[in-house]
Amino acid sequence: LSMVPGMSYAHEARLVREGHDNLENLSHANALELAIRTGFRYRQLLRWIDQAKLCLHLRQDYPKVQLYTGITGASELVTYVARLSRDEQRREPFESLEGDAEVNRLREKLRIVSTLLQTRKSPEPSEDETHRGEADEVGSFATAQPGVPT
Repeated sequence: LSMVPGMSYAHEARLVREGHDNLENLSHANALELAIRTGFRYRQLLRWIDQAKLCLHLRQDYPKVQLYTGITGASELVTYVARLSRDEQRREPFESLEGDAEVNRLREKLRIVSTLLQTRKSPEPSEDETHRGEADEVGSFATAQPGVPT
């Protein structure tokens, strides 16, 4: 969990108490349940879960990918690739990463991971939904409670 940006030791300890002691567990967590049980902000948990998903796929390459691309989460990677694929020029998504064999290996790994992530369906809201204002979150939670007719 220490690989996730913004994750302090205290955050890790609280998540461990809730059974999320590694990247895989965190990447499959339900952000809403975890927010209720831990007191962490829902949007922060969504971000950590998204980052854990990418971290899980990239492992030791995660810090390098952050450094070279600025991409920190799985949905951010998928959104980036999707936007470039809609581009009229049909550019190579990671063409700006040029360099030695290590950088070429990272480019190939990012291509593979982005394809894998695009084929999976996520139960959590998309990246665009995580950037809504606080009022939207409260409103959507208040009107969409499980088991309560709307």
